[in-house]
Amino acid sequence: DASIINKTIPLDYFFELPYANQYDFFIALDINGINTDSFIVRNTAWSRKWLDFILSKEPDYRQDCWTEQRVIINHWQEPTWIHKIMILPQSMINAYNYPEYLWGKDTSGQVNKGDFIYHAPGCDLKLRMEIFTSQWYKDLIVA
Repeated sequence: DASIINKTIPLDYFFELPYANQYDFFIALDINGINTDSFIVRNTAWSRKWLDFILSKEPDYRQDCWTEQRVIINHWQEPTWIHKIMILPQSMINAYNYPEYLWGKDTSGQVNKGDFIYHAPGCDLKLRMEIFTSQWYKDLIVA
């Protein structure tokens, strides 16, 4: 349900952002808070520990439809983790088309041509296929 729409942005771009050298996990907030559809992880011992922690919590969150997302929502601000997690603007790695099909609101996470990743959350497969084959979506792509 997500797609890279700007293939001219290398992953290294995110590691070169101001202060990015202090962080190992990059994620965005959406209108509801943390959304784990798209995130970037630097290959470090800290990141492996963080991912192992998230996976270890799966049995406790198995009944939650957001499983790993709920783990992150519930734990990312703990002192063990927060110092290595960089919150990016939503439009950088998890942009939506808010007014078109989702919640009817326009936010700073509204997708625009040039954004890195487009995400179509909360849509059934039929609607996602309509979106990803539409001219509107094709016009977002930067090759």
